[in-house]
Amino acid sequence: MTKMTEKEILVAIMEGTLDHEAVVAYCEKKIAALDRKAEKAKERAAEKREAGDELQALVAGVLTVDFANREEITARVAESDPEATVGKVGYRLTQLCKTGVAQKAEAMVQDAEGRNKKVTVYALA
Repeated sequence: MTKMTEKEILVAIMEGTLDHEAVVAYCEKKIAALDRKAEKAKERAAEKREAGDELQALVAGVLTVDFANREEITARVAESDPEATVGKVGYRLTQLCKTGVAQKAEAMVQDAEGRNKKVTVYALA
């Protein structure tokens, strides 16, 4: 069998002109490539998780033993990093809780209209 391009192989599979062994060989080759790609992606993700990022370090630096909600912590972080948003800080807080650096709890606070509202608050572990 001569070397075929991927497009030629797929067309031949659709037309049914390839024999079963050629289809199986092509599929095994593709599955092996996908496995290698997935393994590399896991390695890159693990490296990124271990490295952390600057914003996570800033968030950890502004945490105290006193509980504060995400908005208050974002305001403290924004003094050093004006691009920090509540969403970005919240994601880092979740990461810090998973690693045991921070702890979270539920607290009741009053909103602007005087109604009680349940919020998540964070502090150093």
